[in-house]
Amino acid sequence: MQFFTSFFYGFNFYLAGIIKDAMGSYDPIILVINLITLLTVAMWTVEMVIRKVKRKNKRRLAEESAKASQAASAGREMAPLSKQPS
Repeated sequence: MQFFTSFFYGFNFYLAGIIKDAMGSYDPIILVINLITLLTVAMWTVEMVIRKVKRKNKRRLAEESAKASQAASAGREMAPLSKQPS
């Protein structure tokens, strides 16, 4: 794996040189790098929002489950008292 990534990074420098020679400047390469960076930041932002929403929903469901459990146990405790003979 390390060989592949090392080769890939080395090839990128070679490719950047070819593009610079063809275009006359590094401007297109810098533009592509900036666009990829922007895309990465956008994906990370979406991921953070999704994780936050999931965490919030999970916490809300846990609270609702705890409330339902408390209500059910309170109902069981009070039920025998209401059925006592007078």
